[in-house]
Amino acid sequence: MFKRIGHKLILTFAGIAAVGLGMIVLFYTDQQQDSLFDQNEKMMNKVTQSVIQGLQTVMLAGYADIAQDFAVNLQNVKGIVDFRILRTDGNEAFLDNKTISNVNQRKDEELFEPREEETVRRILPSDYLELRNAIATREITRIYTSSESGEKLLTFIAPIKNSKECHECHGSKDPVRGVVKITTSLVEVERAVNASRQQAYLLSGPFLLLIIVVTSIMVKRTIVIPITRVTTAMISVSRGDLTLKVPVLGRDEISVMARSFNRMSEKLKSTYEGLEEEHDKLTTLVLSAHDGMIITDRQGRVVLTNPSAAEILKKSADEIFADGFNHLFDDPNIMRRAIEEQGYIEIEHDNRVLQILASTIQNQEKTIIGSAALIRDVTTEKRLQEELQHLAISDSLTGLYNRRYLDTSLANELGRSQRYGHEMSIIMFDVDHFKLFNDEHGHDQGDRVLQFMSRIMKDQIRILDIPCRYGGEEFLIILPETNHASALAIAERLRKGIEEAAVDGLSVTVSIGVASYPDLVVENYQKFIEAADKALYEAKKAGRNCVRSA
Repeated sequence: MFKRIGHKLILTFAGIAAVGLGMIVLFYTDQQQDSLFDQNEKMMNKVTQSVIQGLQTVMLAGYADIAQDFAVNLQNVKGIVDFRILRTDGNEAFLDNKTISNVNQRKDEELFEPREEETVRRILPSDYLELRNAIATREITRIYTSSESGEKLLTFIAPIKNSKECHECHGSKDPVRGVVKITTSLVEVERAVNASRQQAYLLSGPFLLLIIVVTSIMVKRTIVIPITRVTTAMISVSRGDLTLKVPVLGRDEISVMARSFNRMSEKLKSTYEGLEEEHDKLTTLVLSAHDGMIITDRQGRVVLTNPSAAEILKKSADEIFADGFNHLFDDPNIMRRAIEEQGYIEIEHDNRVLQILASTIQNQEKTIIGSAALIRDVTTEKRLQEELQHLAISDSLTGLYNRRYLDTSLANELGRSQRYGHEMSIIMFDVDHFKLFNDEHGHDQGDRVLQFMSRIMKDQIRILDIPCRYGGEEFLIILPETNHASALAIAERLRKGIEEAAVDGLSVTVSIGVASYPDLVVENYQKFIEAADKALYEAKKAGRNCVRSA
């Protein structure tokens, strides 16, 4: 790749050098061309002046009849394409008798013999601009033109001034007696210019070649080779080899780049080693985690899972990858709900209780790049929690609700009845002569009596009723939505059931007190219990094994 860059650089430098040399050659040859044209003009100017002087000399010597021959002979001179002597109106002179007649008339004698044949030859239009300028300014006018064959021509239109020596024959009225038109070829000048241009190009060729050679060597040594080294090192780094270093030679920009690359490579190596260490830790954490972990990419494809997820879901890793994130369970709405709620949700799956925590993963631009889910089997914990909760509110001997749960439940039920004007009752009872029974038959037998009481209670009450052990041999039943008459009926049925039953062949009885709301006006649940307790003691005073109302 960088060889191609080197070629491009060389071609670019060569192109710039070629353009620069070309411009120098063009400037040089244009200057030389202007110089040659200027020299040619000066030379032709002198020639024209000489021709005019020669012509005037011939005319002043009285040899006007050979002026035409003079003009014809000049046309045979090398480089002269056309030579004409014109009158100021643009017609060629010496072809008619107009001038001869004027001179003879002015001299009043036949100085010149008239021509036998007269010809009028129009060379230039009378209003020809350069002709008018030459006559008006009495200065030589030059014109650059091209022939039909493409040959470049230079034409001089030089005025023949009417000097004092000419006044005798031609008068002094016209300041200009005529013009000389000389046309020369510029072929030789152009040939010289082209030869000079070719020579300049020939000389610039070796110089351009030298520039290309030197540039090629410099580009290769200072750019291509150093960049190739850096590139080779970059390719090695991209393939995982972070040990390769780039030689740093000099202090130029590429050396700075090589030095920076080496520093970057060292940092990458350090970072890679740290990432590798963290990756090992993360892999160990993921693989050894008891919770199931599942991660997806931005398209929702599962890209990472762990053995715990397969164990919890009862699926293989391949099945998890194939089913996808939304079909980890039979109901796809489960994972959608987990993501929406942004917190743990609990579901029952395959006779187990699972907790799911799921969320989307976003980058710094808040673009979703994937999803993650943590699945935990909390079946054992839930059972333990339920057992602990049951133990916290239950009496360990009888399995009835304990005193703490009694206080809370009775306060809530009484408060609800007071708010909505509902009826409710409580039944409080204890075992008659339980202390004597304990002393006579032993504490174990006493415990079995209390357990027997709890079974009778559960059999005699409704589902919504709350049976509790108040303490020792005392029991209390909360009867929501129950009036006093119904409570008395339940109490009597309970008393009778206990009296008719036997515990290990032993008979027991109970004394019962009943209190009802709103028949009683009580401030709180403690007063409610006190009222039932008083009714209980009334039953004991009445001989036990009976029911009394508060």
